[in-house]
Amino acid sequence: MRIKNQQKAFLVLAFSTLFIFSFSQIGASAYTYLFKGSNVKQGTMNASNDLTSSLETAVYEVNSDDYELQDQLPKTIISESKIGLDNQNSNDLKDKLQSAVVQPGQTFSFQSYLDENQLDALESGFLNRVATAIYTAILPTNLQIIERHISSELPEYAELGKEANFKPNQRDLIFFNPDTSDIEVTFLITDEMLSVQIKGITTEGQFKVVVENEKAFSANTIIQYDSSLPELGKKVVSEGKKGQSVTVKRLLVQNDNSQLEIVLSEDFYAPIHRVEKHGLKKAESYTLPNEVEGNTVDENGQPFLPPEIEIPNQSPNVTQDNSNQGGMNGDARPSTSEENNTDRLWEKPEVLK
Repeated sequence: MRIKNQQKAFLVLAFSTLFIFSFSQIGASAYTYLFKGSNVKQGTMNASNDLTSSLETAVYEVNSDDYELQDQLPKTIISESKIGLDNQNSNDLKDKLQSAVVQPGQTFSFQSYLDENQLDALESGFLNRVATAIYTAILPTNLQIIERHISSELPEYAELGKEANFKPNQRDLIFFNPDTSDIEVTFLITDEMLSVQIKGITTEGQFKVVVENEKAFSANTIIQYDSSLPELGKKVVSEGKKGQSVTVKRLLVQNDNSQLEIVLSEDFYAPIHRVEKHGLKKAESYTLPNEVEGNTVDENGQPFLPPEIEIPNQSPNVTQDNSNQGGMNGDARPSTSEENNTDRLWEKPEVLK
């Protein structure tokens, strides 16, 4: 008997459905036997209880009060610097400089600090001292210096390589806090002395400041002339000052004695030349030559003859004879054209008979 294609497809589908249904029933019966059977259930629960009990005995109790967060760790003085003040500034600002907290990843600006505390109207000399004290305090720390300036000449209150010059709204002092905890900048004024302290959590390693390559540059002397001063007078306008240069480095010494060196600055102060004013010299006078025995001599005593002077003839028959001038007798005598003709001078006497 020949089966058509439609009947064949129907038979395949029917057998497939019967197979799937039968397999699902077998699976359900097996699940019931394994997990709902009395023997299997009791053994499985016992194993589960044993595992749970073993895990419970391995858990330890932890008291969170025994541990403190990093922000709650006590802060210590990491670095400190001191700088002298005059008596007036010490009394006026004793309670005006408030502490400043710099959060992790934040910057500190001296200009912003003054604006927030309404201290921007203070005397510039005092502000430069405070900025110098702050800069000196942060040198041996890991705080990163963003902006810092120096003066044209080193002030008397600052050390070479550790000065910071501040000018409102033009020159600022800015540093960055790279730590994961905040740091605190505190100010303390006692006995005409300003103390700046950097407080924070102590980190691994130790920071040191290295000052090297100090050099000095001599100053020149500039002379100016002033007609109001006497001839040998001298007046010092500016004393002058030697120039200086220095290199400042930060040295990090790790616990394993390894070192990391960072160049912080290379400061240079140009020399200031000495300026003097001198009086003008008078013009040299000329001394007329002195006469010596009819002749003249110069300043060195060397004689010289005066120029010859021509004298006009007094009569047609008389001339000036200069041939004998300066001779032994030194006399000049007149002569005629017929000097030897005595007949014209004297008559011959007549002979008497």
